[in-house]
Amino acid sequence: MKSNQVSRNKHSQSKRKFKNHSKPEKSHKHLFLTLWQDWLYEVRYLSQDKPWPALDRWLKNWFRQQERLPLELQSELSAACYDIFRVLQKIDFLETSYQAKNIISEVDKWDLSWHCQEVENHSARDFVAWFGILFPEHNFATQLTCEARQTWYSSEFKPKWRGQADAESIQVILNGFRPTWLPLLVQRQLISNWDDGKLIDFIKSQEKTPPLWLRADPKLYNELKTSLYKQGVKVALDDNGLMAVGGKGVNQTQEYKQGLIEIQDYASQQIAAAVMVKPGQKVWDACAGAGGKSLAIASKMNNKGSLVATDLQSYKLDELKKRAKRAQLHNVRAFAWDGESALRLPNDVAKQKGFDWVLVDAPCSSAGTWRRNPDAKWRFNQSDTDELVKIQSGILENAAKAVRKGGYLVYATCSWQVAENEAQVADFIANNPGFELVEQKMLGAPDVDSDIMFVATLKLKQD
Repeated sequence: MKSNQVSRNKHSQSKRKFKNHSKPEKSHKHLFLTLWQDWLYEVRYLSQDKPWPALDRWLKNWFRQQERLPLELQSELSAACYDIFRVLQKIDFLETSYQAKNIISEVDKWDLSWHCQEVENHSARDFVAWFGILFPEHNFATQLTCEARQTWYSSEFKPKWRGQADAESIQVILNGFRPTWLPLLVQRQLISNWDDGKLIDFIKSQEKTPPLWLRADPKLYNELKTSLYKQGVKVALDDNGLMAVGGKGVNQTQEYKQGLIEIQDYASQQIAAAVMVKPGQKVWDACAGAGGKSLAIASKMNNKGSLVATDLQSYKLDELKKRAKRAQLHNVRAFAWDGESALRLPNDVAKQKGFDWVLVDAPCSSAGTWRRNPDAKWRFNQSDTDELVKIQSGILENAAKAVRKGGYLVYATCSWQVAENEAQVADFIANNPGFELVEQKMLGAPDVDSDIMFVATLKLKQD
């Protein structure tokens, strides 16, 4: 306890030292090191046995405590932190496999079972040294690692691997996955009928951040691209759609404020596209969240019929209502639903004995979004998946009761795990033989540079 208190005092002094820096542009490398030291302190002393905080929220709070940090620098530091999380397992592998003077500290008895609780065994400077080698484009990191890089390329830097690992395990480690995920990746390979090359492409995609996809009327793509460029947003356009790849924030543009564009990932757009609603029909988005899919679906209805959007978190629905108003969608209703019982049908829906379309974008491990939020995979374990599978099953059962005969139930997750997807659908159909599977598929990476999602469309038989 005494040593912990000493560490806390040292941490507080370090934090005060850097909080009041007057010229942050001259202290980038030190600021980056301090940021990572503060994160390790958070993990070791503040979180303790609790799950790690979400990195994006933690960074927002950390930047709020600093003075006069330019937004560009905040963005660069944030990107560096996310890059570190993409290579944490790789750093462990290198430390276990190699010995190099003046680069890393001696770490005994480390192997491929590395997990988040042991992160405090590293010093912040050791992490930054390896990080500078792995991501040389981050100049403020590589400034700390000149000697390390010289040693990296010298003949004295030789492998000292203390264990055995097959080629697949090495591939998983070097592309940012924990080795314990390998059996689940093999499951995905088998059920998707991927060859080894496709699996490797999938694994490699995890170390790259996908672009920010935009949803808009395809007829306006070229016009929007030109206009966004003039406003400082770097835009790319391909066969899959429009995406922002850098520059000014999209939410600062006139098109966004006017509701002409929405920020929505490619795979998420494809889930909304699976709900092939027609004007005048009744739709229920059971787990609507902030409403990205709800708005995409409602945009196809020409303000005819109705779309009910529900979620457990009412504050998310408040954001949905604002977005619907900005997009001039007047047929959207939103209210809370806990998922633990059947929905009480609105009168217009009850008259036709159910919805034409019910979308269940279920709470999940979010494994398909780890490309954007790589810290999440270190907060997640198999027991979390098992608990989520039970929650998904309950929501799916209750939502299915609101589908009219001849109507459709669309089940989706932002996960690639088989247990949450194909296995969940198979169990549901076994327990609900009135439904038949129309189609199920994975969306996004590695075929498209986006998040990874799953969607299954089921139909309730007429008799």
